[in-house]
Amino acid sequence: MKTKINITSDEKKMTIEMSGEITSESPFPKVMREHDEQKLEIQFKGIDYINSGGVRAWISWTKAMRQAFNGSEMSFDLIPAIMVKQAAQIRGFLPLDSKIKSFIVSYYCDHCHANLDLVFEKGINLDMSLSQSELIKTISMAKCDKCGSPAEIDAVPQDYICILT
Repeated sequence: MKTKINITSDEKKMTIEMSGEITSESPFPKVMREHDEQKLEIQFKGIDYINSGGVRAWISWTKAMRQAFNGSEMSFDLIPAIMVKQAAQIRGFLPLDSKIKSFIVSYYCDHCHANLDLVFEKGINLDMSLSQSELIKTISMAKCDKCGSPAEIDAVPQDYICILT
C-alpha cells in the first residue's frame, strides 16, 4: 500500500495524517505554517511498513517540517510499533523537541490467538509520573478483549519508554 497523506488545517493546528508505507518514494508534502501560532501534529493512521530509504526520507522531511514550524509545537499521535522501533534505535528519527501524544502497542493472546492493539495516550491511560519500571509494567501486559486472558506485548516495552523520555 502506497503512502496516503491527508492534510487539514485551521488557525491553531495543521494535522498531517499518514497511512500505508514509508519508502524513499513516499510523497512527503512540502508545507509551511499558515498562521504564526499554528502547531503541527502528525498522526499515523495505519503506517505498516518503513524501509531504510523511507527512514532517510522521513528524517529529512521531519527536519524540514521542524524548520518550517520553528518555534511551534510539533507532536506525534498514534505512533505504531514499527515507528516506535525506529525512533528507539535511530537518533533524530523524531525531532528532539517534539511531543509524543500517543502510541499504539500490539499484543498477542496465547489463549485464543488474537492480536490486539491498544492506544496509550499521555495523561489519559498513561501516567507520566510513574517510574520507568512502572511504565514498562503498565504497557507490558493487557487483557485480551476477546477471551479475557492475559495478552503479552508483541514488542520491546523499553522502546516505548525510550521515546517518551
